[in-house]
Amino acid sequence: MLKILRIYINHQLKICFTKLIKLSKQLRKQKRVNSYKPSNLKNKYRNQLRGVLYGK
Repeated sequence: MLKILRIYINHQLKICFTKLIKLSKQLRKQKRVNSYKPSNLKNKYRNQLRGVLYGK
């Protein structure tokens, strides 16, 4: 009985940890995407300005 309980608890823990890892990866991805946005916008506007200034 104890062995079965131990196996069950270990299994539940594994499931929890895998969910946690997935969530943390998703959060990291979101942070990465959010950190890219401003610089991309800056580059976009900078390039537009260059086009206006240098007639490209």
